[in-house]
Amino acid sequence: MHFQRLLTGVRKTIMMIGVRLKNVGIVILALFLALLSFAVSAQGRSGFHTNVEIQLLYDDNVRAVIDELKESDEIFVVNPDLAWIWLYGKHRFDLGYRGNYGFYFDDSILNYDDHRLTAHALLDHTYRLNTELQFGYVRDHDPPGQTNALPNLVSEFDKWRDWNVLGKLYYGRDDSKGQIVAQLDYSVRQYINNNQEFRDYDKLVTTGTFFYRITPDTRLLFEASLADSDFQNKSSIGASQSNKEFRSLTGVTWDITAITTGIFKIGYLDKQHDSSTFSDLSGLTFRLDGIWKPNTYTKISFGAVRDTQDSAQQFSGAFVKNTVRAEVRHAITPRIALVGGLRYGRDEFDDILGREDTRWDARGGVRHSLLRWLEIGVEYRYLERESTVDIFDFKSNIFMITAGTKLD
Repeated sequence: MHFQRLLTGVRKTIMMIGVRLKNVGIVILALFLALLSFAVSAQGRSGFHTNVEIQLLYDDNVRAVIDELKESDEIFVVNPDLAWIWLYGKHRFDLGYRGNYGFYFDDSILNYDDHRLTAHALLDHTYRLNTELQFGYVRDHDPPGQTNALPNLVSEFDKWRDWNVLGKLYYGRDDSKGQIVAQLDYSVRQYINNNQEFRDYDKLVTTGTFFYRITPDTRLLFEASLADSDFQNKSSIGASQSNKEFRSLTGVTWDITAITTGIFKIGYLDKQHDSSTFSDLSGLTFRLDGIWKPNTYTKISFGAVRDTQDSAQQFSGAFVKNTVRAEVRHAITPRIALVGGLRYGRDEFDDILGREDTRWDARGGVRHSLLRWLEIGVEYRYLERESTVDIFDFKSNIFMITAGTKLD
C-alpha cells in the first residue's frame, strides 16, 4: 500500500511540478537539470566538482506526532552539492555549497529551502607549522521529532541560521612523533520563526589537543576544551540557558591502510548553567567514529557518543544524549549494492517528569549504478521515539526513491 502511494507520488511529481513548485521550485528544477548536464561534461575538469541527488519520499507521519494525530504526505527533495578546490603550492583553498530543498505535496507550509556555504583554507607554512581557517553560513531547520521539544501540530518547522568561523593551528605533522593542535570555534545562531528566540546563542569553543605516536598507524591523544554558550534571550520563565562546559579527554586514533580508520575519545565533562533554574550536568563523555573495510566490496561505518545537548524547550535545561550507530554498504555485483543502517539512542533528562526517551532509526535499501556517474536506489526507513512521557512518542515509516550523480 505504501509503495503504491510512492509510485502515485512519482506520477504526481511529473504532473504537478509546474503547480506545486511554481516560483522557486521551477528555478530549482532548472538548476538541477543544468547541474546534471554540466556534471557529465565537466567530470574531468580540475578544480570544480558538482553532484546532485533527487528524492521522492512517502512519509506516513510527517510531523512526528502520536499515532492519533499523524498525517502522511509525499515529499520531493533536491540536494545540489557544489565544490571548488584550488591548490596553490602547498596550500589548499575550498569553496562549497550544499542545498536541501523539500516540497510537500499536501501540506506546503512544511516546505523548506536549506543552504550551507563554506570557505576553507589549509595553509602549509613550514614543515612543522600549519594553519586552517574556515568560514561558514548555514540556513537550516529542525527535522520533526529530532529535538526534545513538543511536536509541532500546526506551523512550519523551526528554522534557523548560523554564522561560524573556525581557526586551527598545527605544530607538527600527522606523521610526527608528537603534534599539538589548538582550535578556536565561534558561532552565532538565530532562530527565525515560531517564537524560538529564546534559543538564540553565541558560542565560543576553545580546544587544545596533543597527539603522541606509539606505532606507525596509531596515536594517543590528550584533549581539553572549554565551551561558553551565551544565550541571548530569556525564556518565558525568565531564565537563560547560558552555560559553560569543560571537557578533559584521552583517546586513540588509528589508520590501518585500506582496512580501518577511526578515533575514540573518553573523559569527563562538567556543564554549569548560569541560571540556578536549570540543573548542572557532569560525568562520563565519549565519542567513537570509525570505518572498517573487511574486503574490497564491503564498507562498515560505526560510532557511539555520550554527550550533552541544549534543550529545545523553554522549561528545561541541557540533557544527556547517548547514541550508537552502524551503517553498511555491500556490493553484491559491480553495479548493485545493498545499504543499511541502525541507530539506537537514549536521552536522559533531569526534570520533574523524570523523562527518558528511547530512539530507533533503521534503514535498508538497494542502490544500482545505472551509469558510471549515475546511481539510483530505493530505501525504507523506520523511525521511533518511545518516551516515558507519552505525548513525545511517535513512529514513522518512510519509503524513498533516489537518483543521484556520483562524481569525484
